[in-house]
Amino acid sequence: MSLQPGKYFARAIPESVQFGRATTGTEQIAITFRILDAATLGAETGEEITWIGALGNEKSLEITAKALRACGCEDPEDLDSDATCITRNVVELDIQADSYQGKNTLRVKWVNSPRRFAFKEALDAGSKASALSRLKGYAVRDAHANGATVRPPPRVDDIPF
Repeated sequence: MSLQPGKYFARAIPESVQFGRATTGTEQIAITFRILDAATLGAETGEEITWIGALGNEKSLEITAKALRACGCEDPEDLDSDATCITRNVVELDIQADSYQGKNTLRVKWVNSPRRFAFKEALDAGSKASALSRLKGYAVRDAHANGATVRPPPRVDDIPF
């Protein structure tokens, strides 16, 4: 697998954390990430890419702090004593094509928490039970129509012994 622009699951490498200054004078942090296989969300692919976060102004500090939180690091000062805080979470990297000094490369544009779907309003227990009952009715009818066997309902004994 060769990295292409896109979104990838990854985990930070704590030994890779570096702090430095860009040629512009901006203070930065660099963290290398190992790309994970999306199907297993854990097996490393062997590919790595480095993200560089700026520490120069309020907006860049906000973006960098959000990226560190996505990794699992709530307190950036922890990076100085125990950088393993950035390995707590799998993150989603947004990798984009970039051209710098005439060279075409890839760069990590964003480090995000993996997206998880959530409804704006969850069903209460009664609504959920009703929906499941309706769904079961359709599933049983579909199974009969397609010749599949339908599991009988569990037997409930009212006899206490």
